[in-house]
Amino acid sequence: MIEQPIHRPNERRLPSCFQFPLRSPFQLPLYHFLTGLILFIAIFAALLKTPLPARASTADRSVTLSSRHPDAGIWVVYRGNNKADDLQKPYIKGAMAYATWKSIYTGPNEFNWGSLDRELGQVINDAGKKTMVVVTAGYCPSLDWPAWMRDRVASRKAANSMGCQPLQFWDPVYIDLQKVYIRALATHLAQFDATDAYPHQTDISLVRAQVMAETMENLPNDDTLSEWQWQDFNAASNGRIYQVDLTKSLSYAYQEEITLTYQRELARAYAEVGLPAPAAAAKGGGYWGAYPTRDTFVAEGVWFDQHSASPNPSGWYYDLYSKVKSGETRGTTEAGGKSPENMLAQYTYWEILAALHFGVEFIGIYGTNNFSPDLQPKGAVGYVENQEALMFGERYAGHYRDPATSPGAWIALRGGYPEDRFSDRVFATRMWTNYEFLMTQYRPQDSVLLFGDDHPEKGLERVAPVVKRLGVQPWTDEIAICEKEFSAEMCEYLAQQPDQYLSLVNGKHEYSFRTSDLGSVLYCGPDMFCANSANSTISESILWARSTNGEGGSPYMRFNLNDTFAQSLGGRAQVRVVYLDNGNGKWELRYDSTAGAEKSAVVVQKGNSNLWKEMVMELQDVAFTNRQEGGTDLSLFNMGDGDDTFHLVEVLRAGGAAPPQGASPPDQTPPHDHAIYLPNLQR
Repeated sequence: MIEQPIHRPNERRLPSCFQFPLRSPFQLPLYHFLTGLILFIAIFAALLKTPLPARASTADRSVTLSSRHPDAGIWVVYRGNNKADDLQKPYIKGAMAYATWKSIYTGPNEFNWGSLDRELGQVINDAGKKTMVVVTAGYCPSLDWPAWMRDRVASRKAANSMGCQPLQFWDPVYIDLQKVYIRALATHLAQFDATDAYPHQTDISLVRAQVMAETMENLPNDDTLSEWQWQDFNAASNGRIYQVDLTKSLSYAYQEEITLTYQRELARAYAEVGLPAPAAAAKGGGYWGAYPTRDTFVAEGVWFDQHSASPNPSGWYYDLYSKVKSGETRGTTEAGGKSPENMLAQYTYWEILAALHFGVEFIGIYGTNNFSPDLQPKGAVGYVENQEALMFGERYAGHYRDPATSPGAWIALRGGYPEDRFSDRVFATRMWTNYEFLMTQYRPQDSVLLFGDDHPEKGLERVAPVVKRLGVQPWTDEIAICEKEFSAEMCEYLAQQPDQYLSLVNGKHEYSFRTSDLGSVLYCGPDMFCANSANSTISESILWARSTNGEGGSPYMRFNLNDTFAQSLGGRAQVRVVYLDNGNGKWELRYDSTAGAEKSAVVVQKGNSNLWKEMVMELQDVAFTNRQEGGTDLSLFNMGDGDDTFHLVEVLRAGGAAPPQGASPPDQTPPHDHAIYLPNLQR
């Protein structure tokens, strides 16, 4: 039948299951008001008698969030051909257990858990790893909704971008069916977890709270709601169609109801088996702005999940990064870009640096590769040249939450430029800062952003050295405009102007930055920045770097360490600098020591090999009390004989791994053929 909702013409209402009061009770008929009051009293009395699953208080949750999650690190998503022994690497913390909704939800109150159980068993029982659960629909033709639902819920006439015809997800009938599934899923996961190879611990760390709306993860965009009216749907086989148009408030009310149902049902099911519950992870909002549900999810302990992690993620993902980086909740990412064949290793490296910059603890890297199956048959996690990057990610993930126990601090020198400008607003469609972990750069505008020669002008997931503006050379007020929406530190990067005007294209003036020869990163199997080119397996040039600017900015790059981290070092530290060995000049590392604020640690003589190299120093008298210019702790100085180019500065706790033997005194060149140091890597 076709349902005829009882409401006045043009009156918008939410499905009753949301329980969002839209009208005062005094506007309701007395009978309905009294009936509702009696029902409320009865439910309240029942709740007083019924013990509820214990929930963490806000205070308890904040204590938990102040430290690294025990399962933080590198996670394999869509593991493809990776078997149990592939997942048993020490730097892999867990892997995704994946199934399709149509294969699980076979009918009303009917479920086939076979495919999901096989995945859970292979990750938990066979590989001995933790797992996250993802159940998918909305990507056709192979990942359609359960077919039997179309007999009960209307289907959209037009296909979505993935080729599916979504169901009328805001229909109360659909919502009830989805809630039945979520409850059954939570119960089954808890029972599996309590009887697997490790029955006394929770082995399922998180469950993606898939909305199953336009796709498994996406709601319709706010600007496309006119295409989601009830008339845009075909009635179900039984004749049902829900005659209520989709609105923005209705869309987000649906998202909130479904997401919190995951959270509540997981808490219930795991309380019944006596284990801590996994977290529910909702997809975070895009860079256009925050989802209205953001603060509710944070208050309820929901994590945020984001796709399309890349060397240069799109925009400022408000929901994910503003709440995760601030420590209010936890975050997960899934690698989403196409790793080009000339950047298979470095692409993953920058992905991990980006995730760490934003405080992501569960860093998802693909275990399958549909783009370069010959070169990466088991995805990025199986590519031997990615090993150091994976270990770096596992070492640092989540440690920013407690700087006093972090193994180190680092900064990857890069930057971009917001590619578009909307009227008088500076708007970032891509990230444009350095990637920082308990370390920041003082006045980055005094150094020069460099793009590599082979950096594509147009490419997914990366900043190209081309910027687009509505006006000609609108640079004078750029920083002031930016600071109205972003922090002053972020907007410092806008000080660098493009080098060349290109042309007017589609109403926008295009400019470009100068590209540079950024030399080569050598990979010797799993070793990154290896010194011997004869042993290299591949060679890639770095996407971004920064150089000193002795003539137009400063001959120094200065860096400030997180004070809590700095004071926890006990006076000793290792400093690692990755630099481009270009030219025959020298550069100097200076640091705030107990003997003075500008003590020289080492002077490095370059050899003009045009390779990226590492310098590692053991320092025994660090103070790091912010006594260098701008309240900084250490600096790189070009010594006035030409500018120097750097990629990364890292400060580590001394004694964590075997340091290089000896330290070169000032004005002597340290050796470059020593064992390359990277956290957790045993040579």
